[in-house]
Amino acid sequence: MIDRDDETRGTGEQAGWVEACENAPLTPMRAILKRRGYEPVKPEEVEGGEVRGRVWELVYALAGHRCFLDYTDHLTDEAFYLYLNGWIDEEVEDVPLRYGVNLHQDCSAEMDEDLDEEMDEESWDPLGAELGRSGEEAADRDRFMPQPAWPAPMAGEGDEDVEGEAMGAGAVEVERGLPAMEIPGPGSVGERECGAVLWELLHHLAIRGWFVTGTDHLRDEELYGVLWREVLGGEGKLPRSRHGKRYRLVRLGGDGQAGVVVRRDWRLPRPPY
Repeated sequence: MIDRDDETRGTGEQAGWVEACENAPLTPMRAILKRRGYEPVKPEEVEGGEVRGRVWELVYALAGHRCFLDYTDHLTDEAFYLYLNGWIDEEVEDVPLRYGVNLHQDCSAEMDEDLDEEMDEESWDPLGAELGRSGEEAADRDRFMPQPAWPAPMAGEGDEDVEGEAMGAGAVEVERGLPAMEIPGPGSVGERECGAVLWELLHHLAIRGWFVTGTDHLRDEELYGVLWREVLGGEGKLPRSRHGKRYRLVRLGGDGQAGVVVRRDWRLPRPPY
């Protein structure tokens, strides 16, 4: 399904978006991502503990190119990563980003194919299956998936900070149902797994309203070290959720094309408006 962000409607440059969609060449999504400087790690090269981080890395890369994924909770992280690595080989409309066109991929087809077999099992939960969730294998992912930007709030709306905001996820995060993450120190993360741990951390920060930009001059290990010190307080504790307040944007000083080491900023988690 294709739609557009509200913020692009009515502007002159986006006026021809329908024609742009109709005339767009068909290009595999993998080729589009590679053109922008990102290639996902092959599933067979991902160690078990790295899967979740690599899932979020690919999910945010797709979102960075305005591709959003729906109905994924019936898939485990391993199955979802395999699914995505197959799906990105399919051709999609290669519409220039300036038109503000969003692509939505319904991932529930995998669930539909397995539904008949699942119904034969004694433990089958019809309500769970209807919601795209499957018993003990259900993932709690969809409510945290990146989505197109919202309209920006009015000035002064929800921008007050809480004085003395403490580091660390407290009872309020548990009540809101935010998942936890065990965050290893930079010295205990090897070069191989650092990318996966970094992207899982970036995701956990994003769902708490913390976003990062200006990182292309940093290698994964360097960025992880900076986040550990400047956002996690050097203690590996996630910052408190900014639910109900404006998001926090952490700028790390990357300057355009100067000193680019990793083309990462375009695929980082983005604020909701």
